[in-house]
Amino acid sequence: MKKLLVIVLAVFFANAALFAEGWQVNAGIHLSKLTVSDEDNDYREQESNTPISIAIAKEFKKTESGDWLLELSLMTGEKYEEKYLGYSISAAFEIKMKTAFFASLYYQFNTSIAALKPYAGLGLGAASLKVSDVASASGSPFVNGSASGTNFAYQLAIGANYFFNENIAAGLGYGYRYYGSIEIDWDSNDKQIIDVDSRGLFAKVTYRF
Repeated sequence: MKKLLVIVLAVFFANAALFAEGWQVNAGIHLSKLTVSDEDNDYREQESNTPISIAIAKEFKKTESGDWLLELSLMTGEKYEEKYLGYSISAAFEIKMKTAFFASLYYQFNTSIAALKPYAGLGLGAASLKVSDVASASGSPFVNGSASGTNFAYQLAIGANYFFNENIAAGLGYGYRYYGSIEIDWDSNDKQIIDVDSRGLFAKVTYRF
């Protein structure tokens, strides 16, 4: 993930050096659902903990119908959790998307309302996942299964920004993010591969320089 970040940053800033204007920064909050599925098509979903994102973007090509933007973003804070409480045993199964990094390409459309900018885009990157299943029998905790790793990830997003002036905008959108697969090693010596993704609405505030 570090090598990918270095390469993307080098390309990003090399391109940005050709232009003096068009930089943007944004921050967002996401009302998404983290979903989990396995090879047996067992599918579960749960409201996530309103993850947040921060990003820096550069307008690098203008056309009659709109603008192309290259964006680097970082997201953190998504979690899926199940808990079980019994007479003598309790358990907590948890999947965390610790951090995700994306390099995304967006097209921002011009409209008859100059301040309104709909957009659509695709991003590629990497996501860090951690899985743990911790149980407690008669008050003695033990790890039933665990896994962690960094995976290839991608995202799709559509939305619209409204610019209140030349610099400040607010917007709403809908996004889908695939965080990859992870293999869990269970105490029973069984292995399970699960896929993790997320989807939902988001709101962002943008400042354009």
